[in-house]
Amino acid sequence: MEIEDIDHILRRCPRATQVWISLKHKNLNFMQGELDFAEWFFHDARVQHEDHDCATKYLLTLWYLWKRRCAACFDPSHRAPVDKA
Repeated sequence: MEIEDIDHILRRCPRATQVWISLKHKNLNFMQGELDFAEWFFHDARVQHEDHDCATKYLLTLWYLWKRRCAACFDPSHRAPVDKA
């Protein structure tokens, strides 16, 4: 069983991984390499992209993942949305 830390919730759990992969298919390639969490977090928040809104999209994705996890823990009626793209 994996430790459910911030890295797991925002990057490593299967649902978070699905989100990052779906963004990659939409040409939003946020690094998923072997960087530790802090390096990864700050790298993608600062990196320059052709899309000037990329850092905002990255931070909103992190917020979405956090919000989804909190809802799953504290709201028994919560159902995660499905990406139809």
